[in-house]
Amino acid sequence: MFLKKLHRFLSHRGIVEPILVNSIPKSGTFLLRNIVLSIPGTHPDVDLSLANETTNGGECLDYIRQRIVQFSPGHVYTGHVPYFPEVSSWLQENKVKQLFIYRDPRDVTVSLYHYIMRNKTPRHAYYSMYSNFESDNERLLMAITGFGDGKNKFKVSNNSIPPIRLVYQSYLPWVKKNSADCFALRFEDLVGAEEECKRKIEEVVRFINPYILINDNLLQNIRTRGMDPSISHTFRKGVINSWKDEYTQEHITAFRTSFDDSLLNEIGYDWNGNGNI
Repeated sequence: MFLKKLHRFLSHRGIVEPILVNSIPKSGTFLLRNIVLSIPGTHPDVDLSLANETTNGGECLDYIRQRIVQFSPGHVYTGHVPYFPEVSSWLQENKVKQLFIYRDPRDVTVSLYHYIMRNKTPRHAYYSMYSNFESDNERLLMAITGFGDGKNKFKVSNNSIPPIRLVYQSYLPWVKKNSADCFALRFEDLVGAEEECKRKIEEVVRFINPYILINDNLLQNIRTRGMDPSISHTFRKGVINSWKDEYTQEHITAFRTSFDDSLLNEIGYDWNGNGNI
């Protein structure tokens, strides 16, 4: 009985900060959220996904402040929050621990158009725009190069798509920040080999609560919950290198022209081997 009480005390001790699960859209947001919510002492809270619809830092911060009346320890906030200095400073001031997940941008483009075109009700806000494209090949191409007013600037709306390069550049400082209050990780780290996944999940758990007692059963339970499609309305396949099945030479050329290899390498990916450095 004493050991059980001690385990319960240590498991909850240390979660004194609110938690933000942040991501580039279609990079494993709910996978990471479900993992975090499997950690003792965490609780779901508001969604901040529409934070990516502005290119102004002040407006983005106003949106977040309107959604979050008061931060609570252990509460998990989820969203797509691009990097702005004022947002970063505000999160630090409020002692928010941020987990930022990103993914191979080629896989993101594939996942994005499939998600928009999925046969579910209600339809995605961009379904009508994507339906006007003649084929899935063109839909994928637009996800790479952008469309409408978004083609040359980061603009998200019902008639514009930003190119995948601008999407990543708007979030990239979170990856570079990677500090005591911002832990950046790759989607591929959570869906690869089992032992590697467990190690990454353990890092996530310790980032949130350094006092928690970790064992294999806890890590396996957390991993199983995170990969359960029944508790994620956005989960499709959750696989690595799905772009290889759908990219034609036209898509590869468009991606390399827009994104360029140096930026791809900077975030840990390449065109060799399995697609990851």
